[in-house]
Order: sequence, then C-alpha cells, then structure tokens
Amino acid sequence: MRTGNYKKKMSNPFIATQDTNESGFVVSDNSFAQSGDIDFSAQQNEQVNFATQTTNSQINPSGTGDEEKPNTSNEEEIKEYKWYHFYKSEFYARWFNVDTMDVLKRMFWGLIPFFGNFFKQTEGNPDLYGPLWIPLTVVFLAFFSGSLSSIIENAYDYKKLSIITGTVLLYIIFIPIILWAVCRFAFKIKNPLVSYICLFGYSYTIYLIVIPLCAIPFWYIQIPLIIIGFLVMSITILKNMFHLLHENTKIIVLIITFIVLIIINLAVAAILVYSVWP
Repeated sequence: MRTGNYKKKMSNPFIATQDTNESGFVVSDNSFAQSGDIDFSAQQNEQVNFATQTTNSQINPSGTGDEEKPNTSNEEEIKEYKWYHFYKSEFYARWFNVDTMDVLKRMFWGLIPFFGNFFKQTEGNPDLYGPLWIPLTVVFLAFFSGSLSSIIENAYDYKKLSIITGTVLLYIIFIPIILWAVCRFAFKIKNPLVSYICLFGYSYTIYLIVIPLCAIPFWYIQIPLIIIGFLVMSITILKNMFHLLHENTKIIVLIITFIVLIIINLAVAAILVYSVWP
C-alpha cells in the first residue's frame, strides 16, 4: 500500500520531494499541494510580456518605440540644403515653417516695442513668411489709401505704386543685408541674415494699422499717424539692435548705427506720406 503511494507520488512531479504519512496523505506546508489551486495569472502575464518584447525587438531591432522610428522629417531634409542650392524651392521652405500663432506672436512683438528681445524670441526659427506678406500688404494699403479718388475716376497712379514698392523692398532686403554684413564681419556677431530680415519685416506691423486710417483725406490726421508709425517702427528696430550690439561694439559705433537707421526709417515714412497724399 505504501509502495503504491510512493509510486503515485513519484509519478506526480509537483510532490516528488515531499513525504507521506501512513494514511498516504502528503505532509507538507506547500499551499500548492494542499489546496490544489493554481494561479497561472502571473506566469501568463510574464509569458505575454516576454512575447510582446520579443515581437517588438524583431520589428524594431534598434530598441526604440514606434514613435521614434520614422525619424526622418521634412525639416531635417530641408536643413541639409546648402547656400549653393538657392535655386531650389526647397531651400527656402525652412523659413516658411511657421503657423498662424507664430506669425501673430511675432506681429505683436513687432507692434509693442518694449516687449522682449526679438532676436531671442525668434532664435532657431526666423521666418520669411511675415516679412514677405506684411510689407506687400502695406504697399497695397498705401496705394489704395492714396488713390481713392483715382479709383473712382478709374485713373490709377502706377508711378506712385512703383515708388512705394521699390522703397519697401529696398528697406526689407538691402538694409538687413548691409546690417548683417557689418555685424558679421566687423563685430563677429553670428546671427543669420534671415533674422535681420525677420526683424525689419515684422517692424512694419504698425503700418497695417496706420495706413488704412490715412485714407481719411485730412493732412492733420495723416501726418500724425505716419509719425506714430515711424516712432513705433524705429523704436522696435533700435531696441532690438541695441540688445544685439551693446556688448560687442563701442558706444560711438552704436550711436552712428542708430542715426543711420533713424534716417532710413524717416525716409520710409516720407515715402508713405507721399503715397497716401491725394
């Protein structure tokens, strides 16, 4: 009888190392043998986790998640273009990588002269979207405001339009290029050219408000409005240029730069006065 129980016990691998009493019952503190309740949940979870990890490692051997797998974005591809790729449209795409909120915030920074440092705020992602459409919108508004009577008579002054457009483009393109070259080669300031164009372009934001009001055909309203636009635009540019130059240049150079910029802004204001004058 005991021999049979011993054989039966040996045939069961779960109680092979346990002793039996005379009645043939297993004498052990093992809850598994006593209760017979088997909790497979922990083992099944471990097996499922192991299978999942094995599957992920086969799908993505590098060990990274699915979110990091497609690590090739358009921005990274665009950044590979060098300056000699200027004839390609993709070369300029990186400077239009902004959304509506970015443009609105930068317009606000250009409208409020004492709101932070524009170069710091746009560092890493200066754009050409705002500097493109804001000045062109100003040109259209200036031409429209100064030509209300001509529009009624169907006689447009295209000479005035060409003067406004040439002045604005000269201010937006060539002045930032000259300023960038001086800062780059004379003062070793490594800000990109686009950041200067971005500053000068968004500084025109005030004229989006001023120029439509100049459609009121009274000189004592138009002149003060243009002066307000000139002051806000000049303060915005001079304040941000001061942040950029004061640690790298002498005070005399800073003063000369400011005088030149004021004269240029004054010339732009004079052209705008001419454009809105009936």
